[in-house]
Amino acid sequence: SYEFLVENTGNVTISSLSVTDTPTAPAGAVAVACPVTELAPGASTTCTGSYTVTQADLDAGTIHDSAVAQGNTPQAVAVESDPSEATVGVDTTRSLTIDKTADRATVSAVGDVVTYTFVVTNSGNVTISSVAVTDTPTAPAGPVSVTCPDAVLAPGDSTSCTGTYVTTQQDMDHGSIDDSAVASGTAPGGVPVTSEPSTASVTVEALPE
Repeated sequence: SYEFLVENTGNVTISSLSVTDTPTAPAGAVAVACPVTELAPGASTTCTGSYTVTQADLDAGTIHDSAVAQGNTPQAVAVESDPSEATVGVDTTRSLTIDKTADRATVSAVGDVVTYTFVVTNSGNVTISSVAVTDTPTAPAGPVSVTCPDAVLAPGDSTSCTGTYVTTQQDMDHGSIDDSAVASGTAPGGVPVTSEPSTASVTVEALPE
């Protein structure tokens, strides 16, 4: 909600009073209403307007506007005030979460394939682009190559990345396949964002003879 205090600082009556608000992109315009349209010298009035924040405003980091008052003298001469500016800051939260799961709880033979799903969620309030997942195995397991859709995540949105792993003899002898994954992306302004890690473990179903 904005207030615009307009004062007639001259010595003649001003009529057809109005206020024009000019936003700085990506903000939109504020529709301003004034309770009176005529001011005697020395008189003032408070006009008002409101604006609803958009996702583009949050991504931009500020909402900035400049306003001028205008009117006419008794001789129909147009007069205009100097501009007055207002800036509203954005309380920015940049964050991602990741949930890694495996399609099976156990493996029992070399060559068994484990398929992993990585659900990445934008848990902040600004748009996140260039979403990627990095998977880090615990030796002797090897790396999982993860594929993510070309996603730009608005706040609250999620995307699912996938990866597969082929069980080796070293995994069988070790007794489990353990991995940890993090999601990363880029917030507006090129700010990097990284999630907390999510782990998954697949155990070996040992079949000794």
